[in-house]
Amino acid sequence: MRALRFAVCLLAAAFGPVLAGTAAAPAADPLAGAPPELRQAYDAAFQAMLADPADLDRTFEFAKVATRIGDYEGAVAALERMLMAQPNLPRVQLELAALYYRLGSFEMARGYLDAASENPDMPAQVRERADELRERIERELSAHRFGGSLYAGLRYDSNANSLPDDNINIPLSATAEDDVAAFGTLSLNHTFDPRRADGLVLESAGMLFANRHAEQDQVDLTVAEIKSGPRIRLNRRDTESATLRPYGIFTWVHLGDATHYHAPGAGLEISSFTGGPTSVAALAEARHRSFNDTASTPNKSDEDGWELTATLRGSHRITQQTGLSASVQYTRIDAERAWRARDQVGLSAGVAHSYTGLNGTPWNTSLTAGIATSDYDGPELGLINVTRSDTDYRLTLVQTMPVSPSLAAIATVGYFKREANIAVNAFDNVFATLGFSWRFQ
Repeated sequence: MRALRFAVCLLAAAFGPVLAGTAAAPAADPLAGAPPELRQAYDAAFQAMLADPADLDRTFEFAKVATRIGDYEGAVAALERMLMAQPNLPRVQLELAALYYRLGSFEMARGYLDAASENPDMPAQVRERADELRERIERELSAHRFGGSLYAGLRYDSNANSLPDDNINIPLSATAEDDVAAFGTLSLNHTFDPRRADGLVLESAGMLFANRHAEQDQVDLTVAEIKSGPRIRLNRRDTESATLRPYGIFTWVHLGDATHYHAPGAGLEISSFTGGPTSVAALAEARHRSFNDTASTPNKSDEDGWELTATLRGSHRITQQTGLSASVQYTRIDAERAWRARDQVGLSAGVAHSYTGLNGTPWNTSLTAGIATSDYDGPELGLINVTRSDTDYRLTLVQTMPVSPSLAAIATVGYFKREANIAVNAFDNVFATLGFSWRFQ
């Protein structure tokens, strides 16, 4: 089919650079994407330090600017040279601990932090910062790391047919009905790091989503999913090399008052190095969906079959504040009946910008647009020579407003439209959400 040929060609062309980058990732340029004024400050501080290496104030100033621009190695070298001249500088030792933490050298970070904490004259505010850093270091040094987030709020839909999973078929009685729903998403993750020389770790993640409508309870949705598998660094000598992650999947979906389907499966992810402004990831997943026949949907088992998905996504940081993202996805959905089986191709692109908000915290605004086509395998019974074909359009604007380092308010507005060659399948939806996100570890 046209969608299949298009997706295969596109993914084949895109996978090559990702895999090629696993052999030898180019060194990241710390100045890439930095604002011109920050680059000038960096160059000026570096030249001033070279002009008078014995001036520790100039060296410390260069280390501060280097840290701001992301040249952590340069900042480390400068600060360690200061300690060679004056070993008892707790503030410098604390800065080195923070830099080594950012670089992932947690043992070195703890060593410098211990040295700084031995100074009895450390100010209380500095000691509080040191204690917070020690907690983060100890978590990283533990073989087990836990984290997660909780996002909850209210959502309005002008058409309750529009749900987070577009593969879920909603009863036609729910279309064109507006409604308000309370929703929540709980995400949990766990990493087991045995500190192997090859950098192999075991990553597990679980997600639970639920919404409950004020009126249209037939579209109340609950989704639970778990993924688990090892992450393997493809270049053992490079901590920023591409990684390979095979994993198992299990998905369970409950719709209305009954189980909708469950789906065991497996996936494979290749992520490129993240040292520079550009990162790329390629994923392939396979799930076998088994549907549940109910009184309202007696023939849902006609949709039993494999769901195969290939995704390529990337992001590029233009400046420290602005970034671009894009993705292409191909999905093949098999089913017992030809009019339920289909090929889907989706494209999306977005831009995000961070800036200082009204409360002095870093706010973020993002805009994402997407298009997806679905071509079905054959005509539905009773529709002679008419094979279903849909085109979906989506536009979403998200405003994130942090309240604290772990709590943020999130507002979303968007529009979804489906065009279809069979009129009954066409609809649109205006949606808006308001909620809070809490991250924990």
